[in-house]
Amino acid sequence: MTMKKLAVGFLMYVLFCNLNFASNEVKSDNLNQTPQSIKDAGNQAEFSKEMDGDMSSYWKTLGALAQDDGNARTIFDALTNDKTRSQAPNTIHIGMLPLPFSKNEFLGWVYWESTPDKKPVRLKKYELQKWLNPQVSFGIFSQYKKNGLDTFGLKKKLKPILNLKLGDNEELASFDFAPYELGELGRAIGMRITIHSCGAGGNLCSNEDLRLFSLKSPAIEEVFHSPIGFFGVYSGDWHPDHTRDHFTEELPGILVLKPQNNSPIPRLQVKALFRKKWIVKEFSLEKNAQGRRFYKTHDAEIFPLVEQMESFQNLEEKIKKGKIHVLKTD
Repeated sequence: MTMKKLAVGFLMYVLFCNLNFASNEVKSDNLNQTPQSIKDAGNQAEFSKEMDGDMSSYWKTLGALAQDDGNARTIFDALTNDKTRSQAPNTIHIGMLPLPFSKNEFLGWVYWESTPDKKPVRLKKYELQKWLNPQVSFGIFSQYKKNGLDTFGLKKKLKPILNLKLGDNEELASFDFAPYELGELGRAIGMRITIHSCGAGGNLCSNEDLRLFSLKSPAIEEVFHSPIGFFGVYSGDWHPDHTRDHFTEELPGILVLKPQNNSPIPRLQVKALFRKKWIVKEFSLEKNAQGRRFYKTHDAEIFPLVEQMESFQNLEEKIKKGKIHVLKTD
């Protein structure tokens, strides 16, 4: 292999690599020690948000705008339609982030929090309150001059994503502008989703999902969706001083683009370093039901899934049974 190819391969690996990419398992004598046991910065922020309820840094990272900001009105009008649901203004958030790879272009987004349905479900003599899942709209906005003033508008010939519904227990975590160059599929941006579960009984668990959206004209389209990380804090035995053991488990993953000979579109590989072993999940391009090209895997899931109450113990059992592909060398 030439030095040039080695350099490109190494760069590609680093671009999609979390610096703390190895699994982490730590026992803390009490809850107050738990923050020091968490290695991943994203998991530290998630723990703090869930424990303290402080959302200020969360919205700041997403580039949230004040509702009286003129750009907020422009973004909202461009990213809503007659199918967009109406709910309390304080549960709707609007933001804008500059695209680091494109001058004078921005990602504009609108996020609707989970909210009670206006129409309760009636069951005989009772009314059950139904909750609506979060949803998000986003598109690319260009900045240009109009009458000597800076103006923003949707990028021409690139249809935005409108009213994308998230799942139960899901919330928008961040937008990811890493250089996801997908060949014929064009440049993609990432959206990271946090999936919460097992919050009862002193436990706090979450998965991180990565979704990639191609920015190739004429429309933004989703081309990839996969879990990319696992985080769990589990409570254990009580002590005489009324403190309690807590166990932290972290498994961050990385996404690797793998060029293919005689193909203009790379393969994708999700991998994680679990107890000094690389576990992997391969993705190849297929067509979905609508005829659109989409990355899909036929491999077993390599991350514990919090909605199924899984932990490292479940992952270890799958590896022992040969259900998960383990790399001998890397």
